[in-house]
Amino acid sequence: MWLVAMGVAGLSIVLMGLSVASASREARAAEERLHQARHQFHTVILRRFQLDSVQRQLTLLARRFGNEADFPSILHFLTTTARACGLHIKSLKRCHQQPPPAKTSKQAPAPVLDRVPVVIEVTGRFHQIADFIGDATNAHFIFQIKKLDMTSDPDHHPSVVASIYGDIVFIKETE
Repeated sequence: MWLVAMGVAGLSIVLMGLSVASASREARAAEERLHQARHQFHTVILRRFQLDSVQRQLTLLARRFGNEADFPSILHFLTTTARACGLHIKSLKRCHQQPPPAKTSKQAPAPVLDRVPVVIEVTGRFHQIADFIGDATNAHFIFQIKKLDMTSDPDHHPSVVASIYGDIVFIKETE
């Protein structure tokens, strides 16, 4: 009988050891799954942060580009800025846009941006014109200067007449 009791006790010790080993394996597997879940959680948080950052940048770009409804306020800004720089505005006008190029056989993606050509003629000293160009190109909208013509003003000796040809860029309105 004593031998049977020792056999049962030994068998129960072996079974407890196996269950401890099994529990240990399950605990390691659970720890690994927890580690993977934490990694995935951090990845999701990082992606969400990146998505929020991209969304903020797109919002800022949309504000900076504006749309064609903002055109009168942009012309007002250019006029006010020119006067603040001490320039006399001879003219500020919108040019006629060139017709779009003929479509080729390949379907090119539709342009996302509209460009409105403008010509600004101002009279002033060279440094005043340079200040105006700096302020206009670093404004809250996109103004790309394409050409700059400068001639001396025959009526006022130190002054120059500048013709600034450029594009105001907008996001194209979708239908």
